[in-house]
Amino acid sequence: MRIVFVLLLLATVIAESPALAAEKLDPQNTYAVIVGVLTWEEKSLTKYPAERRQDVALHQQLQALGVPAENMTLLLDKEATREAIETAVKSVAKKAGEKSTLIVYYAGHGMTKDGEGVFASYDIRTRKMLETGWRHQRLNESIQANFRGDRVLLLADCCFSGTLQNVATQLSQNGFRSASLTSAGIKNASSGNWTYTLSLVEALGGHPVADTDADGFITLGETAAEVKQAMSYFEGQHSGFATEKINSDFQLATTRRDAIFSDAAKNPQILDYRFGQFVSAKTNKKWQTSRVLAIRSNEAGETELLVQSQAYNQRPTNWLTPDRVRPIDEAAKNRLPPDALSDDDAIRKASLDAKFTQLLAKIE
Repeated sequence: MRIVFVLLLLATVIAESPALAAEKLDPQNTYAVIVGVLTWEEKSLTKYPAERRQDVALHQQLQALGVPAENMTLLLDKEATREAIETAVKSVAKKAGEKSTLIVYYAGHGMTKDGEGVFASYDIRTRKMLETGWRHQRLNESIQANFRGDRVLLLADCCFSGTLQNVATQLSQNGFRSASLTSAGIKNASSGNWTYTLSLVEALGGHPVADTDADGFITLGETAAEVKQAMSYFEGQHSGFATEKINSDFQLATTRRDAIFSDAAKNPQILDYRFGQFVSAKTNKKWQTSRVLAIRSNEAGETELLVQSQAYNQRPTNWLTPDRVRPIDEAAKNRLPPDALSDDDAIRKASLDAKFTQLLAKIE
């Protein structure tokens, strides 16, 4: 009887304490290389506006989590030559000890050549991208040769960023636990907006909307789900996510307590909507994709909904009356672009990308 009682007690403790068994990101033992390129030597590549750049925000958010500044290298624009990037990956990886986590992030232009992914370093020459760009194979080789830690998280905000999945697979075959979470799939283009990185920053910052099971932690899987929704609804495109020996319940951040969202998170039904549900909202005299985050009564006693929309480099929020919020057109949302672009199309995308985004930003 005593044995049975003890076994039942142990089973109860385990069943009621899933968070205790889940692995967590240890900021003090985390290392990162963050590369952001918004301008290039090659004039044919489209430049991006640098205002409120979210690669810097990601670096700041990792510091806010407790990742020591000396554990990270941030390379922006002219600093991000191919040689400088590869030297940074090697140097940061060598610093890391056992059971550490290495984060590698890139934002800019992504391309492919003969099936291999290439990130556009500042000094890339697209006609010789394998010789002058930041090749994924080089990233894989550098990590394997220099990193003695445990986990590798590969993150990228660019076209064809999903090709990092191949690096994650290669790393896992050589004893590393790895995952890739990217703004695009293996063969599809990506938005010229910071939508993906904004989702990362919000999740790592503990935004309650990313904590889908409301257990107080934001996991790798929940972050991937948040990225997938944001890229699908806000941008109409595929994202990429692959795990190799890293569980999706790996905890990245603790959900922050926020007075505005706490009630909504506990009681996810907000009028006819759920907390975090994507909707169509009328702001600035036009309907645009948004999501519902909270509800209140204003000074006039009117009910208002807090909705969040997506701009190039930020997510504005507005309090709107319910008549200015309506269900989204799911049929339109599901019309994702075809998952196929050739290598030549990748170059053309890089030379045209963001021009319309910048024009619209100026008009607004």
